Amino acid sequence: MSLMSEAKTLLNLAGDYFGARKSLTAITARATITYAKFGQQTDQWAALLDAGKSVEIPVRDLLNKLQNATTQLAKSSFAALSVEVEPLLHRSNELENIAEDIFKASQQSQDEALKNLKSAWHAKDPNSQKSVDHLKKAEAICSSAAVELDKQIKTRETVNLQLEDVAYRTYLALPDKKDLPRSAYTPSMRQKLGGSSQT
Repeated sequence: MSLMSEAKTLLNLAGDYFGARKSLTAITARATITYAKFGQQTDQWAALLDAGKSVEIPVRDLLNKLQNATTQLAKSSFAALSVEVEPLLHRSNELENIAEDIFKASQQSQDEALKNLKSAWHAKDPNSQKSVDHLKKAEAICSSAAVELDKQIKTRETVNLQLEDVAYRTYLALPDKKDLPRSAYTPSMRQKLGGSSQT
């Protein structure tokens, strides 16, 4: 889909946000797309900030269940897995704190960018240098935010994969796999095991 075609479908939405509907031009198209990207980034941040919990909680639940198991094999497995899990959970918690700090800072930058977009949107001469400068500044902020967000998402995905792996190995080490609460299943375990207790 071309820039103009994509912008056309979102033009009125952007116009309502900026307080005035406008016809589709190169300037309003760029402003519309940038506005939409900020909306997408906000959704991605929300998902990212919640992503750690989807694996941290199951890992803790599974490890607690394994700790309470009485067989010698389970005790040995717990000793080995807990040494592996704790640094991962610590790293995961660090990532959450870092992501929250970056998100808060990005919200301030996003507010600034949206003000620039609004100025470009309402400019008497949309093609004036001042209007174009407002637009370019907003686009630069959006682009920079996208790079940082992508970096945080990839780092989170790496840690989550490690937690998913150790969660599944903890599950396999359980002598009794019946009646596990749903909270003890990671997203990938629900896919593998169907989300219900498996023997």
